[in-house]
Amino acid sequence: MLLASAATFVVIAYCLFRFVLHPLNEAIEAIKAEKIIPVSNSYELNYLALTYNEVFEDNATTRLHLKNKAERDELTGLLNRSAFNSLVDFYKNAVEPMAFLIIDVDNFKTVNDTYGHAVGDLALKKVASLLQECFRSNDFPVRYGGDEFTVIMTEINSEQKGVIERKLKYINNTLQSIVDEEIPKLSVSVGVAFSEHGFSDDLFEKADGALYLTKENGRCGYTFA
Repeated sequence: MLLASAATFVVIAYCLFRFVLHPLNEAIEAIKAEKIIPVSNSYELNYLALTYNEVFEDNATTRLHLKNKAERDELTGLLNRSAFNSLVDFYKNAVEPMAFLIIDVDNFKTVNDTYGHAVGDLALKKVASLLQECFRSNDFPVRYGGDEFTVIMTEINSEQKGVIERKLKYINNTLQSIVDEEIPKLSVSVGVAFSEHGFSDDLFEKADGALYLTKENGRCGYTFA
């Protein structure tokens, strides 16, 4: 009798641990870690897990949507200044080579003053769409502010200048050949700098200096630092 009772107690204890306490502990740890709760063999715990997971996924989707919206420029759809700062912080610790471009729309104030801000907005959208078209999925075009854009190009070094040159020539040729009656012909001035390891502290300054030289030499072009 004692052996049977002991065996029964052991079985009950095992079942309690295996099917109740262990799944509950996993669920608690998943909630603490903000992860999906593992599915359990217990009907009640399984129902709890499925219900929680559905709410968790809905909230995750909402957070992702809000985060994406917060990091995007409302007019152009490009990444915004806040996202740029996050990217710089991230790539400061990178070991890979990269290029950084600062891009200004030439004579943008004249476009606004002559054709109005609505046309100016269309011009910015046109430049933004060309940046999205020309650069890779692992590059990051940004509307830095006003008529100024930047691009962080990853995994590229100074020996690949030709790749960047072709992109920038295409962008300016396209902007100079606009036939849309709503948008005047445009051009951009660009400064380009390279870093052998991540986003170095002087990378922005080098690209900005190169941009200044482009403007001093007639605009509608690019200069490598």
